[in-house]
Amino acid sequence: MPPITLSTIPGFADIPARSLNAEQVALASHIGHMAANASFGLCQLEVFVGLYHDGDTVSLPTSSFDGYTYDRLELMYAWTVQSSVNANTNWISGPDSLWFAAWKVDQTTGLVSTLEAYRRSGSNYQGAQSSDGTICVFTIAQRQRTNIIIATPLTAYTDIADSAFAQDKAWTTTLAEQMNINAKFGAVSSEVIYMGEFTDSQTVGVATSPKDGYVYSHSQMNLIHCWRWTTTASAFAVPDLSRGQLGPFQCTINQTTGVVSITVQMIDNNGNLNSYHDMGRVAVFALCSRSNLISGISATANAFAELNSAFFQPGSTLRASTLSQLNKNCREAALTHEFFGPTSYANGATIPLVTSPVDSYAYTRDEMFYIWDWEDTTNQTGTHLRLPLFLLNTASLPTISLQVWRLPPGGPALDDNNTLARVSVTVVAIRGSTHSVPASPTVSQPANSGTGIDQNAPIINPYTLVFDPGPSYQLPGSTTVPFLEHVISGQITSASFAAGLSDSVAGCRVAPAGSYSITIKKTTGGVTTSIGSIDFAASATTATFTFSSTVTFVPGDTISFFAPVTADGSGYFWTLTGTRQ
Repeated sequence: MPPITLSTIPGFADIPARSLNAEQVALASHIGHMAANASFGLCQLEVFVGLYHDGDTVSLPTSSFDGYTYDRLELMYAWTVQSSVNANTNWISGPDSLWFAAWKVDQTTGLVSTLEAYRRSGSNYQGAQSSDGTICVFTIAQRQRTNIIIATPLTAYTDIADSAFAQDKAWTTTLAEQMNINAKFGAVSSEVIYMGEFTDSQTVGVATSPKDGYVYSHSQMNLIHCWRWTTTASAFAVPDLSRGQLGPFQCTINQTTGVVSITVQMIDNNGNLNSYHDMGRVAVFALCSRSNLISGISATANAFAELNSAFFQPGSTLRASTLSQLNKNCREAALTHEFFGPTSYANGATIPLVTSPVDSYAYTRDEMFYIWDWEDTTNQTGTHLRLPLFLLNTASLPTISLQVWRLPPGGPALDDNNTLARVSVTVVAIRGSTHSVPASPTVSQPANSGTGIDQNAPIINPYTLVFDPGPSYQLPGSTTVPFLEHVISGQITSASFAAGLSDSVAGCRVAPAGSYSITIKKTTGGVTTSIGSIDFAASATTATFTFSSTVTFVPGDTISFFAPVTADGSGYFWTLTGTRQ
């Protein structure tokens, strides 16, 4: 069917049934409102697709039907990660592999936010965060979605046969009342309702229409998910370091019960694949349809034609041909928007053309919009399934093209098995509309990606201890009394210093004549133990560290420093760098 265009932006009016009762005056304005309502129902829901990055704001779209410019209040935003890499370098921006990630499109402002954190394995994890990621945003535009109020829920569409309108046939109360219902039905026949955020094993309830209060059943709802984050489910927080690096993650929603199933897999330091259900969170949207309430369709709904408002002015003749066309318009408005899915697709699969189960209308490819998100990012079988990056090539749609990379021990990152990954796709079919496809993402793996993955990204949530009393200061030595103590504050959960005190520095202005070692001790629960040292060789102005394992401090613990009894050298200074939670 060729694209439909309207010369006039239609409005909507709820015509009370009592206005059409017997003995009431039959007004041309009533039929004019029905014609406008049918046109409104035809274009009341549209989908727009675009690619965005962290800090972008989704633009206000313009209707392909009549040039209507949508207001921010009329928009909802579903989203997915089209590509997890940095859009400028086409590669990851942190060390080693993904650790956790979060993505969001603000439903009020349209602001796009991404956070993708990376880390290495082991105690020298070098956590770093970035704003990597290209987000594919599906802008769901619904005209006057917060303004329309229909007094009585619309619970049925009963088709009127075209033969009911012929020359000299009466415009009866029965016809008028049914036409009024049918004309309004298109405005509510399909709706998208935001249901909130959910974690594993939670249940998405049933949706209620904001327009007329109709309560949908699960059988009338197509539930789609958008990944919010992969870290702790209950509240956003940095994952426990012991869980390791991010592996494959999965989400499905039981369309019959509304139960959400989320699994986030993490790869520990030994390469083991561990599954967690207390991680992961998704936003859920309900694509609601009342197509099961439509009965008696007597013709394919593909004969819409805009009616001139002059037909409904006082003094104009009400022609059978006008009412017959209005009937066709009501029919098409009620069926213009249909939802199919969600359906799980693997790499290489092709989304088929869809056909209406109500009137057997066969949709063209241009009339099909694809809303999708990651159902499973599994990148290989076995162990060490770290997930450095993943993407879907949108330019290949309707053929699914997935890339899910893995990082084996020592690298480099590999794209060697995309057969296990899945995306969940829901088709929004809109008769007489046109479909656009976003650009394709790319990946540019560095030639030395085995060792070049680390781009010296900053440590996430740093915790630093800085000491510098001045250029001529000599440290007072004692085996029992520290010259410096630091107590961990209750403002944080914990502070950790990695083995080897990576990313820490120490030096002095006047080098010691002999070897000089500053002892580091930890006091917890009244017990003090040595945990490492800052070591200067004779005549050296820079130090090395002895720190055999990662040490974690909690509020109330003390880290203290002891100098040798015999002073040597002066102007000692250092910055010890750890991480906090």
